[in-house]
Amino acid sequence: MPPSKLSPLQEQVLIALSGLQPAWTLTGGAALAGFHTKHRETRDLDLFFHHERALGSLVADATHALQSAGMNVSALRTTATFAQLYVRLGTESVVVDLVADPTPITELPSPIRS
Repeated sequence: MPPSKLSPLQEQVLIALSGLQPAWTLTGGAALAGFHTKHRETRDLDLFFHHERALGSLVADATHALQSAGMNVSALRTTATFAQLYVRLGTESVVVDLVADPTPITELPSPIRS
């Protein structure tokens, strides 16, 4: 299997946000590029918080975690169920989407093994 196509900043963002509670699931192109097919790059990270009806303090918690890791963060869009953060470190940047998803999932995510 080829190596991950995530950028160093994207990987740093995922590490910085790994402790957020409730736990999130990486979805979309970043999940494919980083862990499944590894066939292409992606411009954003989509983090879904399953069983959540609203983000509540998650936007502030994510912003704090990213800033504590030395990244600059600005909110592009924020609603009760969706937030889009612009994250920058040096010359690299990434958009991070936070999504409250109350829809039940049919299968629990499994830990990633390298």
